[in-house]
This record gives sequence, structure tokens and C-alpha cells, in this order.
Amino acid sequence: MTSFVIALPEAGEHAILTFDVRDFELLEAELGEDYVARIFEGLDRRAITTLRRALTAGLKGGDVNQALNALPLDELCMRVADAFYLRIHGRTLSDDTGRAGQKSDS
Repeated sequence: MTSFVIALPEAGEHAILTFDVRDFELLEAELGEDYVARIFEGLDRRAITTLRRALTAGLKGGDVNQALNALPLDELCMRVADAFYLRIHGRTLSDDTGRAGQKSDS
């Protein structure tokens, strides 16, 4: 069984990022049916409101404000995107972009 967890110890000793169906339902209710695209677009723009929404939904066992202040925005947005993508596709966005880079290098 695939683990849908990304560690985020910067937000707390046992903090993880993981999204379940209920988290997705809440985001869909708040953002609309295009919530997936809106989350990825917001993370790509480093939009703080989108980042905070995603962290509020997916951060377990940690503090959102601590996470926001502990890491550079690029790194935090990538970890959130990885956790979101992992729950949807069973692999991280970093894994997929790394594969794409390897293919284009060959």
C-alpha cells in the first residue's frame, strides 16, 4: 500500500503533510470543483493564501504558522505540492518532474 505522507518536521516534531478525501472535499467546497488546478496554480505563484489553505487542510501534528516561517517559500510550496500530487497520483510531483528532466537529458 502506498504511503501518502510527506514529512514536515519544521512544523513540529511529528508533523506530516497528507491529504485524505475529506481534506479534498473541504477544499472543493471552499474553492470549487477546480480546486486541484487552483491549488497547484496558487502554489506555483507562491500565493500565501493558497499555501495557508493547503497547509491547514493537509498538515497533521504540526503548526501552520511554524511551517510558514521555518522554510523558504519555494521549498514549502514544493513539499505541499508533492503531498497533494502524491495523494492524487501515488507519486510525488518531484518524482515526475525528475523523470521528465531525465527523459529530456537523454
